[in-house]
Formats: sequence, structure tokens, C-alpha cells
Amino acid sequence: MEAAEAPDNYSPMLGDWRCAKALWVAGVDGTPLPAPRAAHQVTTLVTAHRQTSFTTPSATALHLNAGWRAARAAANLKPTIQWKEAVLTPGMAVGQADVSTAEVLFDYLELAMTAAMSSYAAAEAFANSVVIDEATGPLKLKRKKAWEHLSPEDVERNVTTDEKLKRIVPDLLGLPTPAGKKVWQDYVALKHLRDSVTHFKRRDQARHADKLNEPTALQDLLNADPCSLPEAAMAIIRYFYKASEIPRWMANPTWNRHVG
Repeated sequence: MEAAEAPDNYSPMLGDWRCAKALWVAGVDGTPLPAPRAAHQVTTLVTAHRQTSFTTPSATALHLNAGWRAARAAANLKPTIQWKEAVLTPGMAVGQADVSTAEVLFDYLELAMTAAMSSYAAAEAFANSVVIDEATGPLKLKRKKAWEHLSPEDVERNVTTDEKLKRIVPDLLGLPTPAGKKVWQDYVALKHLRDSVTHFKRRDQARHADKLNEPTALQDLLNADPCSLPEAAMAIIRYFYKASEIPRWMANPTWNRHVG
């Protein structure tokens, strides 16, 4: 049987749009590859281990979808949190969430956290896939004060996502760095929020009376626009594609703040 990868922007007739890859397989009529798409059966990569086998999804697509689901749910919940004025100290009046909607507030925070984590994870998964798919040999990177040659697998494991997206992925794809552009600033904001809720500090969970005005990870979540989180991840990924080469899963119409 002959097979070849279909283009990333090709939407398969079979299977879920989150599939990792679409394949063109020679049809039963024996039409050789390449040939018109209609002559091919479309299939996808399969993951098999022990007694399980399943169609392989794109990790980037899974995380983006999870990020969008959580972001839209959080955005819908946010306006239903009820607030009232409270005086914490003399001369200091603040908006305080009504205890009757504490459950709604906590649900919002959980969803916003999920949106931040999944959105960042999508950018990370994308960077790792480019490193492995595009590198043809060891990569030369400066580590501390010396240059080292690292295998793509070592880069995948040991190099930060920031460095991959800022320098390694652009170099591999022959593109300028996104650093300094708005798309990079939005990615950095996403990363900072994700880091703060992934590594909660004690002050984020219990406050001293004399430090009530200090920002916390939870306050950052409350101030965030949830849908801006998956939007930032999609923007940094899109930066590395020509318009004609956008992956099929990136065109998912549900990845939009105006859906639902």
C-alpha cells in the first residue's frame, strides 16, 4: 500500500479535525501516488500500545480546543459574579464578591486557570513539534558561556519554550524572530499568567492585612480577558505559517470568542 502525508491545510473527509496528520492512501483502484485527491482514501496516523489503538490527535489542537472551551465558559460566567461595596480599612472601599456567588467566582477562576494552562501548553506543543520535525541534525545553542551542539530531542527536553519560539523555531523555518512584535508581547503575557497559576505562591492563597493591595495570581485571573489567552496562543502559532499553509485544525470555527 502506498501512502503520503496530505498537506496540513487539507481537511480530511474522515475522522476528527484534531487528528495529528491526514494521509492520502492509494485507492482500491490501484491509482498510484501522487494523484487527484478523489482517487485516494483518507486516513490518519494511529497510536498503538499493548491492547489499545487509537487515531493520533494533534497535541497542539487538543490544548487549543481545551483552552477555548474553558475561556468561553469563563467569559460567560464572569458577568454573573455579584459584587457589593465593602470597607476593608478606614477610607478604603472596595468591590467585594457577594458570598452568594462565591461558587460562581470559584468556577470562573478554575476555568480561567484551565484556559491559561492549556493555551500556553498549545504553544509549547507546537514549538516541540517543529524542533523534532524540522531539525535535520544537532542544533548549536549557547549554554551559559559556551556553545553546545544539542540533539533535537535534547532541545525539546531542556530548552525553554521562550527560547524555542524566539530563536530556534524561527531559525528552523527561515523566519525572523517574533520577539519585539505584538504577537510576542501577547505570548509573554499569557506565559506570565500561566506561570503564576501553575506555581501558586503562599501570598496568593492567604494575605496579610498590611499587604492587601499587592497583586496576586488570583487577582490577575479575575482581571484577565479569558478569550485573549487562546487568542495569544493561536497568534504566536500562526506567526510561523503562511496564510496558505495554516493547519486544517487552526481553521476550526469554534475557536472564536463570539461562538456560543
